[in-house]
Amino acid sequence: MGKASAAAKLPSDDDPVRQHLLRLIAEHRKRKYEPLHLAIHFAHPKHKKDVCLFEVLGGFGDGRIDPKRSIFEVEFSSNPNFPMPDERDLRLFLTSPEELREAARARWASLKQLRDALQTEQADVLYSDRVGKDLLRLLR
Repeated sequence: MGKASAAAKLPSDDDPVRQHLLRLIAEHRKRKYEPLHLAIHFAHPKHKKDVCLFEVLGGFGDGRIDPKRSIFEVEFSSNPNFPMPDERDLRLFLTSPEELREAARARWASLKQLRDALQTEQADVLYSDRVGKDLLRLLR
């Protein structure tokens, strides 16, 4: 895991937040209908208190490209199944391989924070398969 600024610090390997993310990713990896290809935890400058997780899922949205050029985003409040310290929320950014390829090629603004986090070592790749590794190269 790379270094991060104090304002948007990523958790250490033994941090409960990271452990929760790894369990969530393990559950997502079990899915057959939308296989997980890539999962990246990253520091988002607009959502400093939130835990941000970017996932690429095969078949997500039937592989359609958003005409508004925006990656799907959903926010979950802390709950008993995914307790978060300090009233932090989980913010998921979800896309398909097809949409990510187009978004990376066209340099969508909605990928800027993720790309910046990868370049400044404020992102942690928590899972990638062969497809995910190829997609990760498009983001760097």
